Amino acid sequence: INTIMEVHAHTHTPRKKWTHYFWEFIMLFLAVFCGFLAEYQLEHKIEKERGREYIKSFREDLCKDTAILRQGIEFLKVLSTDGDTLVKIIHEGDFHSPAELKRLYEYNISALAGFGLSLTDRTETQLKNSGGMRLITKKEVIDGIIDYWAGGKSISAIETLVQEMRVKARDQSYRIFDSKYYLETNTGGKREVAANAQLVTIDPIALIEFGNRIAHYKNLMKGTYSKNLKRQMDKADTLIQIIDKVYHLK
Repeated sequence: INTIMEVHAHTHTPRKKWTHYFWEFIMLFLAVFCGFLAEYQLEHKIEKERGREYIKSFREDLCKDTAILRQGIEFLKVLSTDGDTLVKIIHEGDFHSPAELKRLYEYNISALAGFGLSLTDRTETQLKNSGGMRLITKKEVIDGIIDYWAGGKSISAIETLVQEMRVKARDQSYRIFDSKYYLETNTGGKREVAANAQLVTIDPIALIEFGNRIAHYKNLMKGTYSKNLKRQMDKADTLIQIIDKVYHLK
């Protein structure tokens, strides 16, 4: 019996001190905390890289936009010049000369040619739909992007007004010009006008109204529209420089 009791006495495990459990807790806490920090740093690095990719993509869009805007400005110059010529011919009122009538028909087509810009919105759509703007942390870049988007909205609003005025002028032209004098061509270039072209009417009121519409349309393109395109192109150029400086892309 004594032997059994002695064996039981020797197998008794002493209780651990509270400090032992405290240090176990500390070690476990540090392990979890370090894991959290590592995960946070990895996520931060991934988001930073995603933000940089968005910026690089947006910069590419800006470069495309500057080319589009430059072409648009040049095209507006042509439309404005043709509009000036059309108004001048109408004001001179020489509607009996075959050569002048032919010119009138030609400039009616060129001055009211369809025109519209389609700026690149690839990255803009991604940034807005995915909440990607939170990944861009540089204030001067954020401010530049927001200002550029605002400029794009202004251009769209002006373009809507320009197209409305163009449609009204075009509707007025149907009372003056006879489409049968426009010859069908397969060249895809400037439309030819028949040598014997005549106007549907030479009523002064109809012609003056048409001239006024052309003048208003032309002045809007030459003034507000063209100035906004130039301003937007300047914004794009400036924003590209800011991005290059902040993100060291060059």
